[in-house]
Amino acid sequence: MTEIITLPELHLADWRATKDTLHLYCQIVGKIRLATTAPRNHWWNVPLYVDIRGISTRRLHHGDTTFEITIDCVDHALVVRTADGQTKSFELGGGVPVADFDARVHAILGELGVDVKIKEEPFGVPMTTPFALDSKHGSWDREAITRLWRILDWSDSVFEEFSGWFNGKISPVHLFWHSFDLAVTRFSGRPAPPVEADRVTREAYTHEVISFGFWPPGARRAARAATGRGRMDRVGLRLAGDPSLSDGTHRARPQNHPARVLPKRLRGRRPPRRLGYVELRVHLVPHPGPTPATPRHRRSRPRPSKRAPLMACRTRTGVGTKNSRGPAEGLASPSRWVPGRP
Repeated sequence: MTEIITLPELHLADWRATKDTLHLYCQIVGKIRLATTAPRNHWWNVPLYVDIRGISTRRLHHGDTTFEITIDCVDHALVVRTADGQTKSFELGGGVPVADFDARVHAILGELGVDVKIKEEPFGVPMTTPFALDSKHGSWDREAITRLWRILDWSDSVFEEFSGWFNGKISPVHLFWHSFDLAVTRFSGRPAPPVEADRVTREAYTHEVISFGFWPPGARRAARAATGRGRMDRVGLRLAGDPSLSDGTHRARPQNHPARVLPKRLRGRRPPRRLGYVELRVHLVPHPGPTPATPRHRRSRPRPSKRAPLMACRTRTGVGTKNSRGPAEGLASPSRWVPGRP
């Protein structure tokens, strides 16, 4: 019996003001994370994460202690917890202007002895008013936040399972606070040509990547308006860092581009499910059996493929090459090949 999962609708017109406010809240919290974590490749120390109650920084370091900041989407509050058992919070449900939010967060961190300085300006968004001066953005629609939280929770679970199908280098499932998208990224293992771009973009795209992500309604438009990058196609697939674009831009690939078209063995027959305003296709892929042995006298040298697959990674059955058309590269084992319904 097929399980039907219904996600709540979330139209941009219904939550635009709340979306902008939440985005700026996440920027403040994300910059605190940036200031209290050790650097990692591709800025993996910077994003936020979905947890059981909302959006979290996970563990942060300051001096000889650790702490965590959570935007609680269940109780509609900002919560700070420290390793020694202290907890402080304030309500968000009534609507808190960004300037007040920024001041309260730093006040709580100061009381707990873990405050840090950040650059008090938005990054990569159309809003440019410094946090301490922004009294315009302060909307908080409880129903819209609850709907968003349900969508993020389900999407994060899907991406976590999807990550298990690949045994190459892959990023955690994280929420980028500058573009406000939930994403997971696979790496081919090959370095990408240098791009002429800002420091952030150069570090993010030092290697060939393909990213799969979900933008809440309105976030993609804001990111594109601010940066001109981060294009998403019609099925919710975000393709980032195309090595063929030496000028550092991130434009959409043609419909028939090999990195945009899933191999036939990975194409499913199920209709797409709607996630907010974009669609995420869920594929049920049977495990391919072993290739039948060919008599020695009938074997011939394989003809090179005209189109190389995007990734070539070590698999359970051997090593895929750029001309390989065997079992899909990067799938860890038969037990992880067939995904269950989330």
